Amino acid sequence: MTGFLIKKTFYSGWDNLFHILVLNTLVLAIGVGGYSLAAITAGIMPLSIAILVIAALLEGILLVSISSVMAKVANYKTVLFKELLAAAKAEWKFGVFYTLVWAVFAVIVSIALPYYFRLGTIAGF
Repeated sequence: MTGFLIKKTFYSGWDNLFHILVLNTLVLAIGVGGYSLAAITAGIMPLSIAILVIAALLEGILLVSISSVMAKVANYKTVLFKELLAAAKAEWKFGVFYTLVWAVFAVIVSIALPYYFRLGTIAGF
């Protein structure tokens, strides 16, 4: 069984390595590019916030689309970039929802953690 898992991992990975690298680079480019562009335009706060929101939404849509397309890699199939665009068109609502869930989580954590750290100990006693 271990030999099968190793064979499957290397088979799927090597056949689709270029696609995986390009998709990872695209995810990083959107994240770093959006953050950098927002930092450059920090003097105009509404524009900076809009850039961050757009980058986060693009990131969420891209991640959901990639997960949809990478299911084919697990089934020993080849992935084409046009399939990523088709997946993005089909899954964009889930990508927006995914981004909103993480945004709510970030807001809750950014409020809760400082409150509990101000109490003196992590347990709050």
